[in-house]
Amino acid sequence: MSTKEHGDGFGLYMARLIIEDKMGGKIIAKQKENGAQICITIKKAKGAA
Repeated sequence: MSTKEHGDGFGLYMARLIIEDKMGGKIIAKQKENGAQICITIKKAKGAA
């Protein structure tokens, strides 16, 4: 997915690498009629309020 008509979606790929590989989280991207829906889930840090 990309904001550009002919984009490569590289930014979303980099975000996935950081969120999933480095933060232990999950990123899900879904195409919608007028754009995209991005859902990001990350673990709460120990000791965080």
